[in-house]
Amino acid sequence: MGDATIGNPDSGLMRWLDAETVAEAGYQGVMNGKPVVVPGIEYKLLSVVTRLLPRGVVRKVAGAINR
Repeated sequence: MGDATIGNPDSGLMRWLDAETVAEAGYQGVMNGKPVVVPGIEYKLLSVVTRLLPRGVVRKVAGAINR
């Protein structure tokens, strides 16, 4: 089996979360009745920022990141 990580997990502005951390956060969310769980402060901040910025800006930044 191969590694499920895409790219270098230590590069860039944000760190990658390992599967165990994400699964544990999701499980705890289900057990606490939360329909949405965003683990990690970086990802919580990102989810708020992307809702506040105009969609065009978010699309351009996402497009640049995905190239």
